[in-house]
Amino acid sequence: SEPPGATVSAGGIDLGVTPLLITTLPPGAHRLRFSLVGFQPTEREVAADARTPLKINATLLSDSGTLAIATDPPGAAVAVNGIPRGETPCTVERIPEGDAAVTIRADGYRDIAQTVRLAAGETQRLALTLQPKPARLRIVSLPPGARVYVNNAQRGETPLALDDLAPGAYRIRVEQEGFDPLARDVELGRGAEAAE
Repeated sequence: SEPPGATVSAGGIDLGVTPLLITTLPPGAHRLRFSLVGFQPTEREVAADARTPLKINATLLSDSGTLAIATDPPGAAVAVNGIPRGETPCTVERIPEGDAAVTIRADGYRDIAQTVRLAAGETQRLALTLQPKPARLRIVSLPPGARVYVNNAQRGETPLALDDLAPGAYRIRVEQEGFDPLARDVELGRGAEAAE
């Protein structure tokens, strides 16, 4: 059998474990049952006679599903049904048939949570692109009410909270009548929070 180690039975009587040579079957038709923990049992009909040896091959299918998970970027933590199962890229085997809750987490990126329906013996591939968490920037001034420009685009007046910035470099300029303008360069990482 593939895999080996399956229990072979006929008429409810165990005959041994594969690979196996059976010499005790009387001539006639028989139904051989192959079973192995973690796999779906399978049966084969054989017609034995006293003279001709028979070779029976049985391939057992897993009784659970498999997920092959890859992310861009790699290295995200994977949990299936709440159980940690490694980091991407990874192959998660022995997932019970039916719906499986898959959660992908990586520092600086939005979590991904989705439900995957698996059939016994099935392998599904998931290729996911992680979305960076937005950066947050708080800008204050004394006195308040100064105009704020981010990369030369006016975004409001101080105090100002910008919660939707993509990670990257920004030029912040603050202007108020009667005061010298102030400009700074800010580098914001994924999910970063900064105050200026």
